[in-house]
Amino acid sequence: MLFLSLLSMGQAYPSLDLSGNPDTIKLDGASGYFELLYRTQTELDRQLVMTQINSSLEQQSWTWVRVLEMVPTSSLTGRLVVGIKENTTGTPRWCVFLSLLTGRHRLVYQYGPGAVPKSYTVSGNATIYPGKRTFVTLSGSEQGVTYDLYQGAALQASLPGTGGPLNFLVTTGGNYTIKATRGDVSRDMNGSARVSYYGVLEGKIVVAASPRVMLSKDGEIKAIPFTLAPDYPQGRAELEEMTRSILAGECVTWDSTFFLGFVTPESPLEGQVVIGRGPNCSDTTKQSFLVLNLVDRILIQALQAPGGILEVYNLSGGGEIAEGSTGTVTLSGQQPFVDYQLYCNDVRVEGARISNQRFSGLRGYGHYRVKACQDGREAWMNGEVGIWPEITRSVVGGGGTIRNSQPVSITLPGSQSILTYRLLKGGTVVASRAGTGGVLSFSVSETGTYTMEAGLQDYFVPMTGSVTVDRDNGIHYTSTEPHVVETIYLDPTTSGDGARTINNVTYLDGFGRKLQEIQVNASPGNTSDIVKACRYGVLGRVEREHVPYALEGNHGGFVRDALSPARWKMFGESESGYMYTLTGYDNSPLDRVVKRTGPGKNWHENGKGVTTDYGLNRANEVRLYRVSGDGSLVLSGYYAAGSLQKVTVTDEDGKRVETYTDNQDRTVLVVNVEGDDNRLETYSVLDDRGLLRYVLPPEASARVGTTSTRETEAIRLFGYYYGYDRFGRLILKQLPGCDPVYLVHDKRDRLVMSQDGKQRAGNADKWSYSLYDGKNRVVETGEVVLTGTDRSHRDLQDAASGSDNYVPAGNRVPLQYTLYDNYTATGDVPVLAFQPTTGYASGYHDLVTGLVTSVRTRVLGASPEKWLITTTYYDDRCRVIQTVSDNVEGFTSRVDVKYDFAGNVVQQRESHQVSASRTDVLESENTYDDRGRLLSSTTRLNGGSPATVVYTYDAVGRLVSRKLGNTTETLAYNPRGWLTSKESTPFKMKLRYESPSGGGVACWNGNISEWEWQQGMNVALMYGFTYDGVNRLKETTQKQKSGTTWSTLAGSYLERGLTYDRNGNLKTLQRTAGGTLVDNLVYTCTGNRLTSLTENVSSTLAGDVYSRGGTASGTYAYDKNGNMTNDSRRALDFGYNVLNLLSEVKTVGGELKAKYDYLADGTKLRV
Repeated sequence: MLFLSLLSMGQAYPSLDLSGNPDTIKLDGASGYFELLYRTQTELDRQLVMTQINSSLEQQSWTWVRVLEMVPTSSLTGRLVVGIKENTTGTPRWCVFLSLLTGRHRLVYQYGPGAVPKSYTVSGNATIYPGKRTFVTLSGSEQGVTYDLYQGAALQASLPGTGGPLNFLVTTGGNYTIKATRGDVSRDMNGSARVSYYGVLEGKIVVAASPRVMLSKDGEIKAIPFTLAPDYPQGRAELEEMTRSILAGECVTWDSTFFLGFVTPESPLEGQVVIGRGPNCSDTTKQSFLVLNLVDRILIQALQAPGGILEVYNLSGGGEIAEGSTGTVTLSGQQPFVDYQLYCNDVRVEGARISNQRFSGLRGYGHYRVKACQDGREAWMNGEVGIWPEITRSVVGGGGTIRNSQPVSITLPGSQSILTYRLLKGGTVVASRAGTGGVLSFSVSETGTYTMEAGLQDYFVPMTGSVTVDRDNGIHYTSTEPHVVETIYLDPTTSGDGARTINNVTYLDGFGRKLQEIQVNASPGNTSDIVKACRYGVLGRVEREHVPYALEGNHGGFVRDALSPARWKMFGESESGYMYTLTGYDNSPLDRVVKRTGPGKNWHENGKGVTTDYGLNRANEVRLYRVSGDGSLVLSGYYAAGSLQKVTVTDEDGKRVETYTDNQDRTVLVVNVEGDDNRLETYSVLDDRGLLRYVLPPEASARVGTTSTRETEAIRLFGYYYGYDRFGRLILKQLPGCDPVYLVHDKRDRLVMSQDGKQRAGNADKWSYSLYDGKNRVVETGEVVLTGTDRSHRDLQDAASGSDNYVPAGNRVPLQYTLYDNYTATGDVPVLAFQPTTGYASGYHDLVTGLVTSVRTRVLGASPEKWLITTTYYDDRCRVIQTVSDNVEGFTSRVDVKYDFAGNVVQQRESHQVSASRTDVLESENTYDDRGRLLSSTTRLNGGSPATVVYTYDAVGRLVSRKLGNTTETLAYNPRGWLTSKESTPFKMKLRYESPSGGGVACWNGNISEWEWQQGMNVALMYGFTYDGVNRLKETTQKQKSGTTWSTLAGSYLERGLTYDRNGNLKTLQRTAGGTLVDNLVYTCTGNRLTSLTENVSSTLAGDVYSRGGTASGTYAYDKNGNMTNDSRRALDFGYNVLNLLSEVKTVGGELKAKYDYLADGTKLRV
């Protein structure tokens, strides 16, 4: 055997005693080292010993193990440090170390890597009593390893490794060790844990009475005398330590709901075991036991029968407490060992403990209640008490009179920052705010008697006194001057007292003519009146009508120097003397105006006004057209000289319009004069009944012959024709370039049928129809394909004229039904239910006679047939407050509207359900001043961040700024109120009229002469515009600003060469981009319709608006109603619905490019 061979080699092996080591040393397969304790009888050469041992190991081929060092701890003892190599063989291996002095060997066994459990340390020395829970702890563990706890040789518990420390629960004394096992490999963990009993339990305590205690079911405390052994002085301390552990719930034999205490009031050797418990509110007997003497087996046992109840006591205490003080809540009684829990505002006060029926030291403010808890039962004590800060009752001051809509203040001389202060009007809270620690003020705009209260949460106490607020209506009119006062209420009122109003005063002269119209406090800010004054001439005619101005502090009084130029200083010093319209009259009793010059210094100084000349027609000046019996237009020469009134109006730029009227003041001819020889004439031709039959625009007037009908080319392409029946009702209407529209009326003169050219071309029997109720209201509209024999226009008109409830015979396709007067659904019109929305009307007014209540409308072109319903609800003033409608997604949309008393929309909410789980909500809020000017508008989508626009006005109410987010846009005007500039940081622009700065032609009549703009910090650019004699754009120029001068822009973008026909249709246009001609367009019209467009420039440059591509010209086609149906250049076809609205766009090949869905009322649903 190997052992024998080793022993035979003993003479070469050192004489060591290795008995101080385990018989078998088990090692993991990893490389490392271990130590062996040794002992010798004589001092040895350590190097020689290491050489002998390693040589012996090598002889046995144990080369994986080698002594590295021999560390002496004395001359005869020490440690061998042995190194090992990693076991890569895959199987366990071993070697032997000899202990020659004892004749025994030590086996070293190395497993494969990871086979031997790692070594961890055992801890957990403790002192316990029977039933006390403690833990033996292992400092670490490995997954896949089982750890066994032993008390001596007896297995107590097993736990699997977790990768972390392990805790073993033990309740009995003894010495505990732990062994780790992986597969068939076990290893003892380092160390052990000693769990011992308290010494006082080893016969050092004697109980004088019976250790069995029976407590009352309603709760009781009992005591058992005991004596401690005098030779064990530490017994008292151990009992106190045991008490703390037991009451902490660490004893498995003692129910912690029982109280247990060891009391030694006088003698350190004598005392009492105190046992108690609250009422047993459970359904079972409660019991606990505890071993007090291990030697004599003394066991204390506590028992309590079920059936106890929780007593309900009354609460008291609380009140106001000074700063820095605390409050107390008191119970009228207390049961022993019951858990009394204190709550403040229904939240438990953590850490609050009851003592002698009191919860003391309370600093939190609020409502306090107490709940008793025992054995899973709960009972609230009677009542609640409040603890509040001490509140100072200050005196309310302020108030007074509201003047000019300026609010007044209601104040307190002092306030406490911890409190909330509320303002009450008639006992109703109207405002609240937090205390400031100083003076507190509320701003009030409503009249009434006001009080204040202060408090916290819901505890409020009144402040001292009250104040009254009244209102000065702001009118201080001059009673000595004739006047009329108009008062408009902005708030609902029955007596008029205290309601907000706006007031207007009109002062009259002795003839009842208006001298001054004053809007009292109407200027933004409510401190200035807006005054409009006029001046009369000696004949009582208005000569000067002045632009309104703002006058501060007037409050409706008569303005003595109302026409002083200083009143208009807000418009500029140079303009203040010209802020009026000057009217000149002829010298006749007819009081005809011959010249009117509007506001503005430039206009007055340059004599730029609108003049009017009066006269009569000359011979051969105005053609006389008549309408024959068959409706033909016949030229019958000219109106005799002097038979027509002629009025010539010349504007500020010298452009003339002549109007000729007959002796019944009916317009016969209007002429726009372009230059000296181009007269654009529009004739209106009436028949013998005075009915308008033809309108001949300039092109028609120039082309029509001596005899024409509505089929004549000049009339068909350019003119308007109207036909009537014998009752003077319009039955035929023909517009330029369109087929006629036939109209049919019933006996009540109501339009019941119509047919346009497109309907007639598709099916001569297809008409549009309308049905009415007894109150002449349309209740059904649609299309009908007639049946029967009498289907001509004349036949239909004859049939309808004899009926006061005409229904066409045929196949009707209804497009819309309408319900009036009530919300009772019919077979044709359902009603969608009203649904109150928070913040809006809670109900609707059901007296809605004469109002549309619900409409059912067809979706045009939908297949299968689809209808949408819209129901409208009103308030008692017939204002729409909610609209409920079906939407195109198949769900419901709802719009709520809220108004103020004056009728302004102050809130609006749109909700659109778009799917089963999603509803989009758009909300807007508006604010206004007393004159109804919009001050702000705030919009939110789905409760998101608000987008607000704020509006500001000047003293006379003109909009001067708009603030959108962080960007403010300002606006300015000239003396006539024409917009002259609009500026913001991203973009600025200016409009010029009579004062061009870049060399343009001045325009006095309102045409824009120059438009300047600037983006950010870029250089300013400008367009100049020129117009022809009838105010049509003729050409443009573009310039760039350099310092204070303008220079022509070389790479300009212009439109020029614009020419027109007599009707104003464009004939030619040239366009440049970057200074290069990119478009040279020629427009060809048939009538007023563009039928061909020719591009004479082939260009692909940027800025080319109309790129000709490979085709120089394109043609355009139209349907019978004048709608464009084809664009040959783009190869597109256009389709229209019955309302003549574009419904689809297709390529000529039939590919759909766009589709438009509409309701039958013209509402576009989607694209």
